[in-house]
Amino acid sequence: KNTTWDLAKFEVCGHHWADVNEFGFGVALLNDCKYGYSCEENVLRLSLLRSSKQPDATADMGMQAFKYGLLAHAGNHADAQLARRGLEFNVPLRLTPSEPSAIVRSFFEVDPSTTPSLVLETVKLPENSPADKPTFLQAQGGQWIILRLWESAGARGHAKISTSLNIKQLIHLNILENPVADSNKTLRFTAVPGASSTLDIAFLPFEVITIACKIE
Repeated sequence: KNTTWDLAKFEVCGHHWADVNEFGFGVALLNDCKYGYSCEENVLRLSLLRSSKQPDATADMGMQAFKYGLLAHAGNHADAQLARRGLEFNVPLRLTPSEPSAIVRSFFEVDPSTTPSLVLETVKLPENSPADKPTFLQAQGGQWIILRLWESAGARGHAKISTSLNIKQLIHLNILENPVADSNKTLRFTAVPGASSTLDIAFLPFEVITIACKIE
């Protein structure tokens, strides 16, 4: 509170987690839908309701449901992979009943031993547009799957991603699923015909990466 700006703040914004740590260990506060934290004299607080009157006069009124949790950890926030733990807390594993004979497989998996800070957050189909205004991938033809990854700890390296799909082509896209102009992104893959593929994708600190995978 050594400046008037800091004095006026009762919270700062944040997503998924906040952490108090010293050398060797710390405690993180996880949550699934709240975005304001404050920390003063070793007291970490989570803002549960705001109830502002503008621009929504009924904001936060009524019954509220949310989760929060405490995670004690060794090392700092990067050692504890708090970005990944916060995401897992917000998007828990869901089990879907299937026939006993159904094939269980993982479509994409990042090798955690080499890239623990890289998070594969999204695996989805491309966006679609009307036939008279096709998107870039629609114009290319074929079957495509979109991967979106982000680096959470300020590291750089090469991600090894294994997939049970047979990859035919990779394209570096922006968030709007258009090709990145003058992209120097290193994208490599090896494919076993009709079986599987391994992707090798270079990443930079805190980078968000969108990749289009053409599959057979």
